[in-house]
Amino acid sequence: MGNALKDKGDLESAIHSYKNALKIKPNYVEAHSNLSFPHLLQGRVEKGFNFYGWRLKLPKLTATPARNNLIWDGEKSLNGKHFVIYEEQGLEDMIQFCRYLPLLKQKGADITSKVKPKLHALLQTIGSKSWFVINFSEEN
Repeated sequence: MGNALKDKGDLESAIHSYKNALKIKPNYVEAHSNLSFPHLLQGRVEKGFNFYGWRLKLPKLTATPARNNLIWDGEKSLNGKHFVIYEEQGLEDMIQFCRYLPLLKQKGADITSKVKPKLHALLQTIGSKSWFVINFSEEN
């Protein structure tokens, strides 16, 4: 119900629906995760991203090998940190956010990208091979 209301644009009703689902099943991961979207769409960024973190508990993401790595906590120094960038939610998001990879490198991070072969050529245009490693494994 919450998804239908969100898609219809009735964001307050969607929030109410997700909250009702959580009253019935407090650890309902999908409801927590989906609750992020109406908040984000309303500009409640902090609240929305707090709920968005629940997506990491979804079965399709807990099965992702890269999920076992630590997630950046926002600390300022990235010297000696190694980021593995992987395609979590589709090609569009990867294309949109890959522009930030050079910024990570400027702050001292090492970066490895684990993406589908069709993105390899694109990602090679944003960084030199001396700092940006692309995982060419066929399991992607």
